[in-house]
Amino acid sequence: MTLSERNVFLKIGIFYCVAVILLIAAASFLTVPVYPEIEENTQRPDYYFQFIAGLFLGNSYYAVHAALFLSAVFSLVGMIMIHAYFERTPTPEILYIAIFAISIVPFSCFFTCRDDHDPRLF
Repeated sequence: MTLSERNVFLKIGIFYCVAVILLIAAASFLTVPVYPEIEENTQRPDYYFQFIAGLFLGNSYYAVHAALFLSAVFSLVGMIMIHAYFERTPTPEILYIAIFAISIVPFSCFFTCRDDHDPRLF
């Protein structure tokens, strides 16, 4: 693989990260207003561990949403840094690091705003 081919791959990775961030941001307009209602209707199972965990931990869909968004931002920053620092460096190992950075992007973000029980989401 030549440097120009690798740089094209890095630019495609940057574009993909930006597309995922925009998709998560667009899905936020649908999902975030519904989170309080979903949290009210969500209950933990009646298992012993779930009861103990429920005393210390609450249900928060905002944390899941923020984790998806921040992992995409982390991947974008990593891809930009890889492209900036290794644009002209002929090291083949950087391709594997770039593939790892792209793999951090949550592929499940395409399904984050799907809820079969709420007709307002899709």
